[in-house]
Amino acid sequence: MAKVASNTIEFAAGPVDVTAVTSYLDAKGDSVGDISINDARTIVLFGNLTQQFLADDPAFFGGVLGLQPYSPPDLATVLDAFPDYLAPYITKSRMKQWSQEVRFASNTEGRLSWVAGMYWQKTKATSDQSEPQPLLYPLAELAIGPTENVAFWFTGDLLPGDISYKQDTINNDSQLAAFADVTFDVTDRLSLIGGVRVARTKFEFATAQAGPWVGDPRSDFGDQKETPVTPKFSATYDIDGGVVYATAAKGFRIGGANPSLGSLGSCAAEVESRFGAGNDNPLTYDSDSVWSYEVGAKKSNIADRVSVAASVFRVEWTDIQNSVVLDCLFNYTDNLGEAVSQGFDLSLNAQVNDLLNLGADIGYVDAHFTTDTYSSGGSEPIDDSDQLLSMKDDSVGGPKWTAHLFADLQIPLSSTGGGSLYARTDYNYGSSYAIDPRSPGVFGSDNLLLGDTDPLHLVFARVGYRKDNWDISLFADNLFDADPRISRTDFAGAITSRTPRPRTVGVTITFAN
Repeated sequence: MAKVASNTIEFAAGPVDVTAVTSYLDAKGDSVGDISINDARTIVLFGNLTQQFLADDPAFFGGVLGLQPYSPPDLATVLDAFPDYLAPYITKSRMKQWSQEVRFASNTEGRLSWVAGMYWQKTKATSDQSEPQPLLYPLAELAIGPTENVAFWFTGDLLPGDISYKQDTINNDSQLAAFADVTFDVTDRLSLIGGVRVARTKFEFATAQAGPWVGDPRSDFGDQKETPVTPKFSATYDIDGGVVYATAAKGFRIGGANPSLGSLGSCAAEVESRFGAGNDNPLTYDSDSVWSYEVGAKKSNIADRVSVAASVFRVEWTDIQNSVVLDCLFNYTDNLGEAVSQGFDLSLNAQVNDLLNLGADIGYVDAHFTTDTYSSGGSEPIDDSDQLLSMKDDSVGGPKWTAHLFADLQIPLSSTGGGSLYARTDYNYGSSYAIDPRSPGVFGSDNLLLGDTDPLHLVFARVGYRKDNWDISLFADNLFDADPRISRTDFAGAITSRTPRPRTVGVTITFAN
């Protein structure tokens, strides 16, 4: 449920137009998700990791921490033993956001025009999460083994209501920015545009966690402040019925903060080994940024029937906000790695006659990492525990080729208000791509996810009748019931594939007043 309010005030102050926009959003929602299978897989994985730790360093994990050898059962055996096992994940969230923007724009004639202003935004988001799991310990004892092993991963009794995990979080972020754009018309056809935006961002969080999944009750606090500067430049040249353009612009994604993992019992030894005695995982991370470059052209009304648009682009992504997963299965975010995305797109639209319109959109994207990146932040490992997070030239993921074709037919029934019949069909294509694009040796790469997805071919069709405020239509999504494998995931050896929604046929009736 959301409440939205917005108010815009516009007026002229001599040679300047002033616009003030005030917005308010109050949204809240409750959700319940069943994560029983995921939690069971995680607990089984804990059992396997316990044996791995004992094999890698028996003196420490067996002698110092007292873990015991045990032969963990597989997931199916554990679930068969607990047919009533259930782990619902309950979330109650709320967000309140205020924003205010004031823009000043020149309204005089001449070669020079400008826009400048200020933007302010403040957001508060709260989230209360809980997970009732009354069978946690019986299941853990079967999957992980002796009490010493279970206590390494789970500490303390269930909370009232058989809660195995509870987290209350408050996130506050704010932003104050000033911006300015200047346009200079060099000639009647050529315009140069330059602009810059300077922001002051602040992110704060406070979180409290409790329950056996985290051990002793704990609270974490963090904040992060930045001053991102994002310029942009462009040039446009008007041609008959169209424009040729070139742009360069910088964007950013706000940074944030991490909770401490060194205080978690199951992570403490690993955090100390990775970051040194007395140190913790990174508690803040900066914004990541992109520079985007594009050159293109648009032209309409070619022979009074055809419109075309084409562009080539390159996006350079730096200081990527990357998640580092520890052996204890908790993770933190850090600025690690660089990538590039480049390609082109082409769009055609043809009004064949007064009734039929045809269109096509074709795109190509090559997105890949440009450096080897390790969890320590460098392009070379510092020790055996340093994780390789990305390898140079590995794909970021997703199809390289995409296409969308459509045909739209409109048939007026009369010239005196008899409405119209219409029919439309759309075809979407996506090329196959590697299910797991990471090279062997990259952290998280999975030998069980070798191979490519299936190419995507989806057809949608709709026929209908439209008159005045009424629109009645019959539709068929995924008309030919295509069933390609478009993704595949692996969690603790359980493979899940995803396919498009099967053929769906229905009727829509719309009244617009």
